[in-house]
Amino acid sequence: MIPSPDERLRERLAHLPDACRALLAAMERQAARGGGEVTLRLHVARDGELERIELGTVYERRMGSGGAT
Repeated sequence: MIPSPDERLRERLAHLPDACRALLAAMERQAARGGGEVTLRLHVARDGELERIELGTVYERRMGSGGAT
């Protein structure tokens, strides 16, 4: 049987547990802020294997708060 797309993706991400933890933490931080975007960049090798995951952090000024988010 051919693996489903989600099974294939889980297989490719399985060897990057630290990146998965970082992604989950970024999602939880954003949810605590009331929701919004989490930027994710995947760097893929020629053979299709995942080489690196980047989680972008964006700081923006909120009107009235005078601080960064």
